[in-house]
Amino acid sequence: MSDIELRGVTKRYGATTVVDGIDLHVQDGEFLTILGPSGSGKTTLLTLIAGLTELSDGRISMAGREVTHVPPAARNIGLVFQSYALFPHMTVYDNVAFPLSIRGLPAAEIERRVGEAFRMVRLTEFATRKPAQLSGGQQQRVALARATVFGPSILLLDEPLGALDRKLREEVQIELRQMQKALGLTSVLVTHDQEEALSLSDRLVVLDKGKVQQVATPTDAYLHPANRFVADFLGVANIFTGTPERLGDAVRLRLADGRLVPCPAPVDGSAGRPVDLLVRPERIRLGAPQEAGLQASVVDAIYLGQSVRYVLDDPAGQRIVAQSADRIARFRHGDVVGVDWEASDGWLIPG
Repeated sequence: MSDIELRGVTKRYGATTVVDGIDLHVQDGEFLTILGPSGSGKTTLLTLIAGLTELSDGRISMAGREVTHVPPAARNIGLVFQSYALFPHMTVYDNVAFPLSIRGLPAAEIERRVGEAFRMVRLTEFATRKPAQLSGGQQQRVALARATVFGPSILLLDEPLGALDRKLREEVQIELRQMQKALGLTSVLVTHDQEEALSLSDRLVVLDKGKVQQVATPTDAYLHPANRFVADFLGVANIFTGTPERLGDAVRLRLADGRLVPCPAPVDGSAGRPVDLLVRPERIRLGAPQEAGLQASVVDAIYLGQSVRYVLDDPAGQRIVAQSADRIARFRHGDVVGVDWEASDGWLIPG
């Protein structure tokens, strides 16, 4: 077992609380991502788990053993940073072999393990090169090999792909996910890249101001955010404020100007009280304007390759973003279109 248990984990610097009483359980073999804006405490939380930063309060356990005051070298964790932190004077082989050499393993065992690590990250032919002779993606794969070659039970990654260009980052994301699953490593990733977090993770932890806002699968966090902060932070959010009303067999949200839009039925007794309704861009349908429906004017149509993103304004000043799987834009600047969605595609944001 290589799970991680945090109980009341807190870090203060003087009067400033950076990490505020976090309780969290990372399951054995799970890929968990800590996500949040700058200053949310995500990197500090990772360094607390690694033992690089001392707790102010709380405790941390790994594999059922408390490690709150155990030094980093005794926690059996692999660390990967955005800067790669490779030794420039060493060959790629020596960089990867370094964790094994300082553990005093026999040369034959070192050679076997390094060979396995190279095959895992597809770098065998680069063993004799220096880090400066490699591309950014290759250097990052060397850093991953070095962090896993000694068989850690936990892998911690701090913005490991942030220095790569978009295409290369997406390629290394796939490799990282495949390697993590093949090795069965419990992994914790810190990133500010929302797409990276959604595509890599088994679960997300969304932080703001040192506090956990939500712990959920990527799908649940994106479609069913726990509060308005998570709704706004993850992806693009269309948020409509109004009062749910039951009209026959359906529920509609009455906006401030009296218009009615589709809305799921409240389940928390909020009927008759103002609520926030979230509708993601890809759930919105655009078509011919309907007299009784929501209408908006197209401000821009942005071609994204696999889809078109429409930016619209309605008469009340509400900005709406819709994303359609169109190969070409069907609507252009100034067009007035009808805006609609299925009631079940909306989400009433708790609180």
